[in-house]
Order: sequence, then structure tokens, then C-alpha cells
Amino acid sequence: ASTADFDTFDPYIAIAASVGYFPRLYNVLANFSAMDSTFRFDDLSTGYEQPDPTTYVFSIRPGVKVGPNQLGVPERDLTAEDVVVSYERIKSLPQSNAYAFIGQWLATQEASADGATYTMTTPKPYAFFRNRIGSSINTIAPKEALADGTIEKLKQQAAGAGPYMLANYTEGQGAKFDRNPNYYRKDDSGEQLPYIDGMDVKIITDRAAMLTAFRSNQLDTYTAANIDEAKSLESGSNYKVVRAPVNTFIAFTMNPTKDPWKDDRVRMAANYALDRQQFIDLVYKGEAQENGILHWPLGDIALSGDELHKYQ
Repeated sequence: ASTADFDTFDPYIAIAASVGYFPRLYNVLANFSAMDSTFRFDDLSTGYEQPDPTTYVFSIRPGVKVGPNQLGVPERDLTAEDVVVSYERIKSLPQSNAYAFIGQWLATQEASADGATYTMTTPKPYAFFRNRIGSSINTIAPKEALADGTIEKLKQQAAGAGPYMLANYTEGQGAKFDRNPNYYRKDDSGEQLPYIDGMDVKIITDRAAMLTAFRSNQLDTYTAANIDEAKSLESGSNYKVVRAPVNTFIAFTMNPTKDPWKDDRVRMAANYALDRQQFIDLVYKGEAQENGILHWPLGDIALSGDELHKYQ
């Protein structure tokens, strides 16, 4: 279930529930684990080289094939040209979620003549490249889906080479996703992925109604409001509980151009006065961590532990 509706399946302007399903419909070049810097999931690319601090060269994976769709997009392999067209679309949309990365950090891009290699450069070295290139708001769509006359149809339809395809969508009610029969991946034993045949997503805006639907087996998954609710549901039930970090945060925001925050001593005093653990215990029931400038779920690129406490 989802508390928010799918506003559009255009991967570059969606802001509601759609974004969470884009990695199921579309592909990214590569996704790097935020928690383990040694782990990389190669998707549309099979790997990349960085010949200098501002140049990235991706080898495009053959066989990443567009699934059946209602848009008339050919069921063909994606190529480097699809990456170029997708990123050019982002650069033309300052309102796009991905514009902060592609719009500002993509200096040049090029697809090789055979479509097997994609090269991009940044205007200067960019520390967050790995984190941004595989984002769910930075997916790759086939170029035919982004053509005039077709792109308007992405409001209710989609075409991609991800593990699922959009079977149908009814505004305010929900969406149905079926397994993409063309999906390229298999597991280590040779079994076709994904394992799940499909997903039905219902729009349920009321949390109490969602919980009732989950308890009555109308829903297979439910996101608990907090740890207390999770423990209550888990007690005496045969549920599998999954814990994962998210980038939700509480911030103490100051305007350093106005009094009293123009005085750096006042800002420092506020920093020292904050009992971060108290917020964690009261608001999140202990299920959170202290943050630095970067969210702690970003793993190795964020400050943590003694280092974080030292600077705070």
C-alpha cells in the first residue's frame, strides 16, 4: 500500500509515490551501496573507468531489453544513446529532482558510435558522484518514451527495461506491476529474476485503514510508524521484520544573515546546547543516530562515532 498516489511515471518530474518504483521500471548505470562502499550493483553498465578525476567511462551491458508496453516503444536493448537522451531531458528541466546533479554536474556526455560506451565529464571533481549516479531519480528511459507525442503519455504509462513493467494504473486507486519477461538478470543458479510475479499497489491514505488491511491479510507489507508499533505487531505474529535506514532527519535551522544567528558564538552555543540523544530517544524511540553535515546512512562518506562527536 501507499499513502501517496502516483503523480506520473515520467522518471524526471515525479515527486510522489512513483519515485520509489522507478528502479523497478527503469535502470541506472550503476548503484553504489550507501552503507558499504565496497559494494556496487552494475545495472545498465557492466563497469566503469575513471581515467582522470572528472571523466567517467561506462561500458553498456548488452541485453538490457525494454519490456512489453502500451507506448509503442520497441522491445530492444538499451544503448548509450538512451543515457544521453535521458540526461539531456533532465538538463532541460530545472524543476527535475535530478537536476541538482545532472543539470549542474554533467559538463559533457557522449555515446560511442556502436552504443556500447557512455562517457561523461564533470566540471570539477565531485565527491558525491557515486551516490548520485545510481539514484532512483536518475534512472534511464528508452529514448522513444521521451519523444514528443509519447512523453505526455507517461502520466499513466511507462516503458523501461527494469525488472517490472507497468500493467495498469488507476488514479487514486493504485497500480499493477507485472514481471518483465525481457529482464536480463538471472540468479547464480540460472533462475530468471525477479522471483516475484508482480506487485499490486493500493492507494490507502489513512494509516489506520492501512494497518487494518495488513492485519486482515489484504496487504503483504506494512511500514510501522515507529519501533513501538513494530514490536506490537511482531508480538505473537509470524511476520518478518526488516530494518533499513532512511534519510529522514530533524534539523535545527538558523539564518546566519539575521540576528541573533549572525553571531557565530550564538550558533556555537545552540550547537553545544542540543542534546541529540534526547531527540533520538523521545522522537524516534531510540531508532536513529546522530547526524553530521551528511546523513549517517550514507556510510563511509559521512562522519560517525568519535569523529562526529569531536567536530560537534
